[in-house]
Amino acid sequence: MHDPHCPVPDPALIYGRDVLTKDEPVRAVLLQRITTHLVHTGYATLDQARDAARVLAERMQVDEVGAVRGVEEVWERRLAEQAEWADEGDAAKVAIAFTALRSAGWAVRDGIDCCRDTGLEPVETEHGPDDKFYVILGVQEMIGAVATGTLTLSFSFLDSAFGHVLTPELLALANAGDREAQRSWLASVEEAERLSGSGIVHALSKVGLDVRWGGTGGDIIEVEVRDWRKRLPGSASL
Repeated sequence: MHDPHCPVPDPALIYGRDVLTKDEPVRAVLLQRITTHLVHTGYATLDQARDAARVLAERMQVDEVGAVRGVEEVWERRLAEQAEWADEGDAAKVAIAFTALRSAGWAVRDGIDCCRDTGLEPVETEHGPDDKFYVILGVQEMIGAVATGTLTLSFSFLDSAFGHVLTPELLALANAGDREAQRSWLASVEEAERLSGSGIVHALSKVGLDVRWGGTGGDIIEVEVRDWRKRLPGSASL
């Protein structure tokens, strides 16, 4: 049975909605690519990676036994590789930046959710009492980073932290067509998003990472991570 706490990436979002129309050998190769990248993120345990392989094998209609065996082989190779590492490269830099953000009032969800959308609801309830902002790094985005070298981060502010500014009364006036209320609401939202984004960019840049951001809440933060080496959870052999 699938572990609901194991984030499984959606192959259709990675390879397109027509992924299931491809020939079986092609689907098997694509599945192997996804699970390899999943292991290389360093966020999934061996059991979670096996579970993801089983779920993906069912979704993509390929041999489950072969998919799980492929994950185990990738895991063993990664263990051998990380034995030679002196450090964790860009993964260590991101971890340092995230630690700094947590201390500065950001709720950080990294490697918890399959993607941004599934993290939006829990981030509003599962955060510290002093948190004002959030940043989400989903497993699907992490797989993309391993594949391309570019990490994408979703971010914003916590509604509960700005209730004193974005009040129900102001919202009611804005919804009723009050132009001044609408301008005030929009300006407050834009400023909160700017504060969140600029803080994240600062933390990542401070540890030596190259970061791109358009400066608004509608712009995704992109981080260059060409040297991603995060050790496997537990680092246990089979």
